[in-house]
Amino acid sequence: MTNRDDITPNSVTEFQSKCYNFISQIPPGYVMSYGDVALHLKTCARAVGSAMKRNPFAPNVPCHRVIASDRRLGGFHGQWNEASEEVKRKRSILETEGVRFDLDGRVSETCMLYAMGERITHHHDSQKNQTETKIQQSESSGGEA
Repeated sequence: MTNRDDITPNSVTEFQSKCYNFISQIPPGYVMSYGDVALHLKTCARAVGSAMKRNPFAPNVPCHRVIASDRRLGGFHGQWNEASEEVKRKRSILETEGVRFDLDGRVSETCMLYAMGERITHHHDSQKNQTETKIQQSESSGGEA
């Protein structure tokens, strides 16, 4: 297993670079699921999670803005237990950025972004009216981790 401290910007793969470029477009106050990032990159959620775990550019590349599809926080620095200090830190960072949470600890639906091909869709009010925001296509759409 690779030690996070051994990872340098020169050691990222083409796939990791695509992941980091895409998630860099998620604005503060919003999150996207591993699955939606994977949908956009035409890969699987586990591959995205693996890239997030190895992100040497954090916090400039905001891997903390990628969460589980059930709107729970998911992992952070390899920790998945919501009671862990790392996942608590992820929540704190997101709260500082304006992400809101439901009473059960899940990210509020209003803070979720969804991949729709080359677009990100978000629900911007309680009636779930959808607005679409054009985003840049991540270089080529490779998919292998």
